[in-house]
Amino acid sequence: MNFLLVSILDPQLEAILAQVVSEDFSLSIGCAKSLVEQRVMQHLKRFRADTKIVIERNYVDKVYRDSYYTYYASKRTHYEKDVIKLSFFSDPADFITIESFFYKESLHLLKNCYRGFIVLRPTSPYIVGRSAIAPDLLENHSFKTCLAYISSSAAGLKVAAQAFPFSSQDTETISCAETMVWALMEYYGSKYPEYSPVLPSKILNILKQNMVERQLPSSGLSIGSMSYLLKECGFGPKLYSSDEFDDDFFSLLSCYIESGIPIIVALDNTDAVKDGDDIVERTIGHAVLCIGHEDIDGNLINEMSAVEYPFKEREGVLKIKDWDKISKKFIFIDDNFPVYQAESLEDPIRRYLEIPEERYPNKKAKEKADKEWRSCKISHFIVPLHKKTYLEAYVAKKFVKELLISDFFKYEDGRELYMRTFLCSARSYREYVAFGNMHPELKGLIMNKSFPKFVWVTEISNKQIPEGEANGLILLDATEANVSDFRPLILAVCGGYVVQYNKEEKAVKSSPMVGGCFKIYDNNLKKL
Repeated sequence: MNFLLVSILDPQLEAILAQVVSEDFSLSIGCAKSLVEQRVMQHLKRFRADTKIVIERNYVDKVYRDSYYTYYASKRTHYEKDVIKLSFFSDPADFITIESFFYKESLHLLKNCYRGFIVLRPTSPYIVGRSAIAPDLLENHSFKTCLAYISSSAAGLKVAAQAFPFSSQDTETISCAETMVWALMEYYGSKYPEYSPVLPSKILNILKQNMVERQLPSSGLSIGSMSYLLKECGFGPKLYSSDEFDDDFFSLLSCYIESGIPIIVALDNTDAVKDGDDIVERTIGHAVLCIGHEDIDGNLINEMSAVEYPFKEREGVLKIKDWDKISKKFIFIDDNFPVYQAESLEDPIRRYLEIPEERYPNKKAKEKADKEWRSCKISHFIVPLHKKTYLEAYVAKKFVKELLISDFFKYEDGRELYMRTFLCSARSYREYVAFGNMHPELKGLIMNKSFPKFVWVTEISNKQIPEGEANGLILLDATEANVSDFRPLILAVCGGYVVQYNKEEKAVKSSPMVGGCFKIYDNNLKKL
């Protein structure tokens, strides 16, 4: 039999995996045990206790085979062509047995219990390859994130799991940068028909004309090359720099995450090196993905302070609490760690400081690495926007705030508002409106509007938005970059007034209207 079933609570699990890795990858049992302990078990130890694992040998993985024929097959050192695949099932009732895979009556149960996979490739020591883990397989999954149905197979059974693609870099055919682009395209290619997954060899071919030195073995990619890759893959990427956007940098990143858009984040310590910091000897450049955030509760909202904006045409101020200013943890994909890492934007490398000392040659090496990583920060991020999305987050949010403090609305001095801004497809938003609980008059007004492919949505509330309701709404045309004379405005219903842009007259008109309370849109990020 080419596969076996093991419980994650089996005391022999680590020894079984080590034996399989040793035999299939032609490694000594000691080396295999070390690899399993350091590279594989750090993933499995986060799983729920009711997890069952199918260990499948001699598996053909499309991503590793692509790297094999592009690079590894030409080396003197022998590398196996096949991989080991670990498939995971959540089995709280303890129904799944090895015999379950041979009876038609069990197929429905197996498909419902399937929670993802990890591929182990023969590229020691970086053996963790293409993977997809459903968040609810983890013991702790109190977060919301971007998810797609990732199709796969387990012992010949066709299955799918809601997950975000993941892989570690092999350091030769793909570095962290290529790995993040691959994961991003695997996500979009699995979720939307207009995009396609890319293999490592295709990434090399796309970059071939713009490279001035050899591409293999990989030495990583610049932030510009990653953006170029996304453009060639069908996106209209937008690159943000911390130097350019300063205080708005993190809030813009948060806004895009709230829009359900996975973002490539660049970490580096170049500022510390430039400043001549004598504790930093090595320049670090690393790419990760940000794909979600932790669950938000009322306490996080209460800790947020309001920003005062003076009214444009009268005395007084409007106090705005922006959802994107909440001090929360975000969910990262980092190819050096297990999937779904939660960190704050201010301290995005904390996990590197928690690596055990035994992973380093000595204590001095650990201290040196900690100092270098501690000097790292988020310097850039790339947003893979749809190529028809021309109005970016910074302009959209500025437009909304200027509209709120205009004389179209009659907010009294000192009024405090909560606002939450996100990008959404018109199709998804219209479906939400059609089947939601909005006031019939507001619902009819929205449904009768002509919509572009994408809209910027700002939900306004007099109370905490996490309670699930808003009483104000601003919709902007995400395909309109010209903000003169309020041109992107589709409609705004706030403070008892409705404001609309008239295309024929090229003017904005305001009239009384009560929209009432409605449930907020909450479909961009998923929670399992």
